[in-house]
Amino acid sequence: WHGGFGNGLHSLQIKIAKRAAQILKVGGRMVYSTCSFNPVENEAVVMSLMKATNGALRLVDVSNELPKLKRSNGLRDWQVWGKSNCRLNSVEEAHEKNEKVVASSMFPDKEFLDTIPIENCLRILPHHSDTGGFFVAVFDKVRELDPEVETQIENEAKGQESKKSKTREFSKYRGLGMAEVKCHFVYPPSSDSGDHVSLSLTVEQPKAPKKKYVRDPKDGTLLFVNAHGQDQTRPGRKGFDGVAPVNSSDVVDPINEKYGIHSFEIEKNCVTRTAEGNKPKRLYYVTPNLRQYIAADTRESLRITSIGLKVFERQNLVDDKDSYFGADSKVLSSCNYRLNQDGLFLTLPFMTKQAITITIPELLQILKLRGLALVENEPVPEGSKFTPRPSFTDSETRRQVESCSQGSLVCLLRDEDVQKLNAFRSEFAITCWKGKTSLNLLVSKVETEHLLEKLRAHVRDAPNATT
Repeated sequence: WHGGFGNGLHSLQIKIAKRAAQILKVGGRMVYSTCSFNPVENEAVVMSLMKATNGALRLVDVSNELPKLKRSNGLRDWQVWGKSNCRLNSVEEAHEKNEKVVASSMFPDKEFLDTIPIENCLRILPHHSDTGGFFVAVFDKVRELDPEVETQIENEAKGQESKKSKTREFSKYRGLGMAEVKCHFVYPPSSDSGDHVSLSLTVEQPKAPKKKYVRDPKDGTLLFVNAHGQDQTRPGRKGFDGVAPVNSSDVVDPINEKYGIHSFEIEKNCVTRTAEGNKPKRLYYVTPNLRQYIAADTRESLRITSIGLKVFERQNLVDDKDSYFGADSKVLSSCNYRLNQDGLFLTLPFMTKQAITITIPELLQILKLRGLALVENEPVPEGSKFTPRPSFTDSETRRQVESCSQGSLVCLLRDEDVQKLNAFRSEFAITCWKGKTSLNLLVSKVETEHLLEKLRAHVRDAPNATT
């Protein structure tokens, strides 16, 4: 996910709303609703629709309807974000940053918004009534649209239909594979200069698509193959992806010992997609009910494409190497499973080891620099443009880092800082990797940008927070 996902839908949503307004009878009512919180898909569309219809529509106040339904008012001001998760202040800035789909209609026109009751829109948030999130705007059509608006909408509709017809015309040729076209040229004698060169084309029959599965020559069971004929069947179960329990002490005991997570009960709550008998690559958390449901599938009739939330992942240590991502391989060999950021909110409450508390400035530095040094002069590989990073300045943080073993750990804000930011303990928890000379972030760049922006917003709203 990134901040620009909704931008690509904005123009289409406006066209749909305008078309609906065109075919709506005078005196009729139209409801525009989305399951998005993004103002670009919501208030910006309403603003553009009201501009285009020029008074033919009235934005209705429905605050007295369904009085027990909790809701918030529509926004008069909002931000536009791009696919690189940066805030955009204008169309010109967006185009400079290669945000091609960003349009002027996405930005709030404050002068126009002052002329319409945009607060009549409804924002239904999940915490209001323990539901999903929705946006609702209700319109009454009070007169016919202006002729020029009707013409514009008709032209837009025709343009969309022409694109669809081309798609349908060529879609029947999809999936036939590569066809070979042979060209045969016939040139006239030099004396017949007035004649034209003749050309004939021969199209050979395309090869039949390869089968998606074949029979195992040993026992006749189905094996799923890819386009190159390679077997894609998961080991352990032929014909579909299997799910296996995690009950090996060789896997469970080292994880429990390293992270002090015995009460998490991995054997009861986790499964793996690796075939039984092999060391699991990833461990997924599933609910007890789901685990029972899978266990009841004794006939193996379920085909499971994905399941659970990833909480641990195995590091592939190489025997002949002394280090692994800056950490001592001998130290890591006792437990080569690292924590996963996606499932951290599940594992964190049970962890009694490999968790440290840091200050707000240190958290900002880790997110900005993707880590901090553990030594005064962080080594730089020869020929690298890498800039050495600063080390931890807080003595308590340094003490906690030193007490943790190398490998995966969690960094948390201290309780007093969490209170200052009016946040939850797990909101700014991040997985990191401790090596011999540095502590590095194990969070994707996209999620790091989200955390940075969120942390800055909390700091802005908390005057007592220091950065």
